[in-house]
Amino acid sequence: MRYALAWTAIVFCCTAAATRSDVDQIRALRLENNRAILARDVAALRRPWKPNVHLLASDGSSWTGVEQLARSYANAEFKDPNFVEYVRIPTQIRIAADGVHAAELGNWTAIDKPPERVRSGTYLASWEKIDGSWKIVYEAYVALNQAPQSVADVVHPAATLHLGGTPDWLAVTPDSVWVANDALKSVQRVDVASNELVARVALPDPPCSGLAVGFGSVWVPLCGARPSLARIDISRNAIAEILPVGPALSEGGITVSDDSVWLVVKDGVLARIDPATNRVRQRVAVATGSYNPLFAGGIVWVTSGSHDLLTAVEAAGGHVVSTIPVGSKPRFLAAGNGLIWTLNQGDGTVSKVDADRKRLIANVRAMIPGGGGEIAYGAGSAWATIVGVPLTRIDAATGQVTHWGGRGGDAVRFGAGSIWLTDYHDGLLWRMPVPGR
Repeated sequence: MRYALAWTAIVFCCTAAATRSDVDQIRALRLENNRAILARDVAALRRPWKPNVHLLASDGSSWTGVEQLARSYANAEFKDPNFVEYVRIPTQIRIAADGVHAAELGNWTAIDKPPERVRSGTYLASWEKIDGSWKIVYEAYVALNQAPQSVADVVHPAATLHLGGTPDWLAVTPDSVWVANDALKSVQRVDVASNELVARVALPDPPCSGLAVGFGSVWVPLCGARPSLARIDISRNAIAEILPVGPALSEGGITVSDDSVWLVVKDGVLARIDPATNRVRQRVAVATGSYNPLFAGGIVWVTSGSHDLLTAVEAAGGHVVSTIPVGSKPRFLAAGNGLIWTLNQGDGTVSKVDADRKRLIANVRAMIPGGGGEIAYGAGSAWATIVGVPLTRIDAATGQVTHWGGRGGDAVRFGAGSIWLTDYHDGLLWRMPVPGR
């Protein structure tokens, strides 16, 4: 992190009498700071810094002031094609007795594309509340390099498939794992019995918004000059048709119910596609910022990152029956154990929603920062992934959260008794056993 950043002796006078709102504000600002680094967004990166912000490196180098520090990121990491991101996860945030100063202690990981090594360590940050807003005054880092180089070094895979490109979205059937690979503009098919790549279907545009399997087909949203939807015939491993309807944006999703395919085709518009005709048969108005649908228990569930909502649409009639407040900026979701689990990009939580009663049970502090990622359910747990924190387990019975760090991550599914996890930046797909079994 910042060229092997180091620890420095800084004394903060802190107290446990912190209000939850202050702690949560600092935690949210840190997660936003992580996302800004991943997105190479200099303007967003600058927002939480005090004008005279100071950052200290292990060799004694330092950066002082917003302009100098922003230029450092823009001219170094953001121009480095091998740099992926810095992930900082706060482990403790303490608010001072005066209510305007705070200390943040946490762990950091620096992810670069192979063959560069993963760097990691701890950090300490000083915050100050100015005109009601928390700002970073000082950051100091120590490099310990104790994190694994790859999640596969800890959760040893039963199989490693070198798919190439950037494997992203996954869909699992009883006999296959389907992988959307945007860099290769294709969908790849992996046989679960042999753990071998058995087919690759070329696409006219990059797959960009999830995968769904149903009606003898794999449904693949495509992002191009004109977004569209590819229908792949499973029996022939070939495109059956390209539908002239496409996703509203990338990083969305698609799902299949008993009689329809569901895809958000415009902000706030959930389309119901008839697989018999390949035509839109119904359009359902949902909250703006809703892009990710999931069918479970007769309901199409859709997250809205703009309004922090989970919308329940009755699949039979296509009517909205409930809206449930969840964590900040929910995106991806999974179903399991009578719950809907939402991965919330705004605050790093995972929300648990009672699927029958349609009410929020809890926001689990999973501490998963940043955008992208995915969540799945299997073997009594929810499994989440983001680049930098490739695997997080939330035990449905106990609520215990376990992280596995290192390189890897971005897409996860559970099927055939295994966890299927991609390494987006190294072109890999891992088949992993359930940890602890």
